[in-house]
Amino acid sequence: MPTAPREILATVVDPKAHADPARLNAAFAWLRHNEPVARAELPEFDPFWIVTRHADILEVSRDNVLFPYGAFPSTLAPRQAVERGRVAREAGRPLLYTLVQMDEPDHMKYRALTQAWFMPQNIRRLEGRIRELAREAVARMEALDGECDFVAEVALHFPLRVILEILGVPRED
Repeated sequence: MPTAPREILATVVDPKAHADPARLNAAFAWLRHNEPVARAELPEFDPFWIVTRHADILEVSRDNVLFPYGAFPSTLAPRQAVERGRVAREAGRPLLYTLVQMDEPDHMKYRALTQAWFMPQNIRRLEGRIRELAREAVARMEALDGECDFVAEVALHFPLRVILEILGVPRED
């Protein structure tokens, strides 16, 4: 049975709360302090767990036998979307099948395809360009006169630009 207040649990799944960092952060802070592993039972969703402490998140992410990814969506989805995903998986067509959704043995097979690109010696060769991309991101933030939506201005673009650089995709593409 969930012991976290329903309004705290509902805040975590409310898209409007994700546009209100103070409200969302307060909900997660309450959970981390009072119930770091909370079971959420909300009307539109199948029951799910909210894990809010780093060590617990690492433990869950490393054990795909006890916590399989492939059988469940990796992002929170209402019950109807989960059902569509289940039907697609049963037909052999996962809605999403990225490293995040993969369990073993597929996860390591696919990870091995790109792992060499992310080895320290290969990243070192790109360090100058990655620093240049970081400076561009900081310059964009500075141009915003003290207010910045970090997700929209940096977190969505910087990692993608780095990955595209690693893959050798020209910037204009």
